[in-house]
Amino acid sequence: MISSASRHYDSPLTPEERLLATIRHSQDDEQRWQAAEKLWELNPAHPEGPVLRTKDLGLYLQGHHITLLVGMLIKHNQQRLILVRLLPPQSAGYLPKGLSLTGQDDSDDTVFAVCSREQDDYIQFKFTAAAGDRFCLVIRWNEANVTEHFIV
Repeated sequence: MISSASRHYDSPLTPEERLLATIRHSQDDEQRWQAAEKLWELNPAHPEGPVLRTKDLGLYLQGHHITLLVGMLIKHNQQRLILVRLLPPQSAGYLPKGLSLTGQDDSDDTVFAVCSREQDDYIQFKFTAAAGDRFCLVIRWNEANVTEHFIV
Protein backbone atom coordinates (compact mmCIF):
# COMPACT_ATOMS: atom_id res chain seq x y z
CA MET A 1 0.00 0.00 0.00
CA ILE A 2 1.24 3.49 -0.88
CA SER A 3 1.15 6.00 1.94
CA SER A 4 -0.50 9.36 1.40
CA ALA A 5 2.91 11.03 1.66
CA SER A 6 4.22 9.13 -1.38
CA ARG A 7 3.75 10.37 -4.91
CA HIS A 8 2.45 8.09 -7.60
CA TYR A 9 5.08 7.66 -10.26
CA ASP A 10 2.59 8.44 -13.01
CA SER A 11 1.46 11.69 -11.38
CA PRO A 12 2.62 14.73 -13.32
CA LEU A 13 4.99 17.09 -11.57
CA THR A 14 3.79 20.56 -10.75
CA PRO A 15 5.63 23.47 -12.42
CA GLU A 16 7.37 24.20 -9.10
CA GLU A 17 8.50 20.55 -8.76
CA ARG A 18 9.90 20.56 -12.32
CA LEU A 19 11.85 23.75 -11.61
CA LEU A 20 13.19 22.33 -8.34
CA ALA A 21 14.33 19.16 -10.14
CA THR A 22 16.28 21.29 -12.63
CA ILE A 23 17.83 23.41 -9.87
CA ARG A 24 18.81 20.32 -7.86
CA HIS A 25 20.07 18.05 -10.64
CA SER A 26 21.13 19.99 -13.72
CA GLN A 27 24.85 20.28 -14.36
CA ASP A 28 24.20 23.19 -16.75
CA ASP A 29 24.51 26.47 -14.83
CA GLU A 30 22.46 28.39 -17.40
CA GLN A 31 19.56 25.92 -17.09
CA ARG A 32 19.80 26.14 -13.30
CA TRP A 33 19.64 29.96 -13.39
CA GLN A 34 16.66 29.96 -15.75
CA ALA A 35 14.82 27.51 -13.51
CA ALA A 36 15.74 29.50 -10.39
CA GLU A 37 14.44 32.75 -11.87
CA LYS A 38 11.17 31.07 -12.87
CA LEU A 39 10.85 29.57 -9.39
CA TRP A 40 11.40 33.04 -7.92
CA GLU A 41 8.58 34.39 -10.13
CA LEU A 42 6.26 31.60 -8.91
CA ASN A 43 7.30 31.66 -5.27
CA PRO A 44 9.81 34.35 -4.20
CA ALA A 45 9.96 32.95 -0.66
CA HIS A 46 10.84 29.36 -1.65
CA PRO A 47 13.88 28.25 0.38
CA GLU A 48 15.60 26.68 -2.65
CA GLY A 49 15.08 29.71 -4.86
CA PRO A 50 17.81 32.21 -5.62
CA VAL A 51 18.68 35.02 -3.26
CA LEU A 52 17.99 38.19 -5.26
CA ARG A 53 18.63 41.75 -4.14
CA THR A 54 18.20 45.00 -6.03
CA LYS A 55 19.44 48.55 -5.63
CA ASP A 56 18.38 51.70 -7.50
CA LEU A 57 21.54 53.47 -8.70
CA GLY A 58 19.76 56.64 -9.87
CA LEU A 59 21.32 58.77 -7.17
CA TYR A 60 24.78 57.94 -8.50
CA LEU A 61 24.18 57.83 -12.27
CA GLN A 62 23.02 61.34 -13.13
CA GLY A 63 19.41 60.60 -12.23
CA HIS A 64 19.09 57.48 -14.43
CA HIS A 65 17.24 55.02 -12.23
CA ILE A 66 19.22 51.97 -13.25
CA THR A 67 18.58 48.92 -11.09
CA LEU A 68 21.42 46.65 -10.04
CA LEU A 69 20.22 43.10 -9.42
CA VAL A 70 22.57 40.62 -7.74
CA GLY A 71 21.52 37.00 -7.35
CA MET A 72 23.09 33.95 -5.77
CA LEU A 73 22.29 30.27 -6.11
CA ILE A 74 24.20 27.51 -4.28
CA LYS A 75 25.69 24.78 -6.48
CA HIS A 76 26.01 21.10 -5.59
CA ASN A 77 29.69 21.54 -4.61
CA GLN A 78 28.85 24.49 -2.31
CA GLN A 79 30.20 26.95 -4.86
CA ARG A 80 27.88 29.89 -5.54
CA LEU A 81 26.47 30.89 -8.89
CA ILE A 82 26.41 34.69 -9.00
CA LEU A 83 24.27 36.72 -11.40
CA VAL A 84 24.75 40.47 -11.79
CA ARG A 85 22.34 42.38 -14.01
CA LEU A 86 21.62 46.03 -14.79
CA LEU A 87 18.02 46.90 -15.67
CA PRO A 88 16.38 50.12 -16.85
CA PRO A 89 13.35 51.61 -15.13
CA GLN A 90 10.15 49.98 -16.37
CA SER A 91 9.08 53.25 -17.98
CA ALA A 92 12.29 53.55 -20.03
CA GLY A 93 12.40 50.07 -21.53
CA TYR A 94 16.10 50.28 -22.48
CA LEU A 95 19.39 51.03 -20.79
CA PRO A 96 21.28 54.13 -21.90
CA LYS A 97 23.83 53.26 -24.58
CA GLY A 98 27.37 52.99 -23.19
CA LEU A 99 26.44 51.98 -19.64
CA SER A 100 29.18 49.64 -18.43
CA LEU A 101 29.31 46.93 -15.79
CA THR A 102 32.76 45.77 -14.70
CA GLY A 103 33.58 43.08 -12.16
CA GLN A 104 36.82 43.14 -10.22
CA ASP A 105 38.35 40.62 -7.84
CA ASP A 106 39.75 41.47 -4.42
CA SER A 107 43.05 42.52 -6.07
CA ASP A 108 41.19 45.07 -8.24
CA ASP A 109 41.92 43.01 -11.37
CA THR A 110 39.14 43.18 -13.96
CA VAL A 111 37.40 39.81 -14.25
CA PHE A 112 34.65 40.82 -16.69
CA ALA A 113 33.28 43.89 -18.45
CA VAL A 114 30.03 44.32 -20.36
CA CYS A 115 28.61 47.44 -21.97
CA SER A 116 25.08 48.30 -23.09
CA ARG A 117 24.32 48.88 -26.73
CA GLU A 118 21.44 50.70 -28.28
CA GLN A 119 18.14 49.11 -27.23
CA ASP A 120 19.53 46.68 -24.62
CA ASP A 121 16.83 45.99 -22.05
CA TYR A 122 19.47 44.64 -19.64
CA ILE A 123 23.11 43.62 -19.42
CA GLN A 124 24.38 40.86 -17.18
CA PHE A 125 27.21 38.54 -16.28
CA LYS A 126 27.19 35.19 -14.46
CA PHE A 127 30.10 33.62 -12.64
CA THR A 128 30.98 31.13 -9.91
CA ALA A 129 32.51 32.05 -6.55
CA ALA A 130 33.33 30.37 -3.27
CA ALA A 131 32.00 31.38 0.12
CA GLY A 132 34.14 34.21 1.47
CA ASP A 133 35.30 35.45 -1.96
CA ARG A 134 35.29 39.22 -2.39
CA PHE A 135 34.46 41.15 -5.53
CA CYS A 136 33.27 44.57 -6.55
CA LEU A 137 31.10 45.87 -9.35
CA VAL A 138 31.83 49.17 -11.05
CA ILE A 139 28.94 50.73 -12.96
CA ARG A 140 29.80 53.66 -15.25
CA TRP A 141 27.81 55.93 -17.47
CA ASN A 142 29.40 59.02 -19.00
CA GLU A 143 31.33 60.72 -16.18
CA ALA A 144 29.34 59.10 -13.37
CA ASN A 145 30.27 55.84 -11.67
CA VAL A 146 29.43 53.81 -8.61
CA THR A 147 31.30 50.93 -7.00
CA GLU A 148 29.57 48.25 -4.94
CA HIS A 149 31.59 45.78 -2.82
CA PHE A 150 30.47 42.22 -2.02
CA ILE A 151 31.55 39.24 0.07
CA VAL A 152 30.08 35.93 -1.05
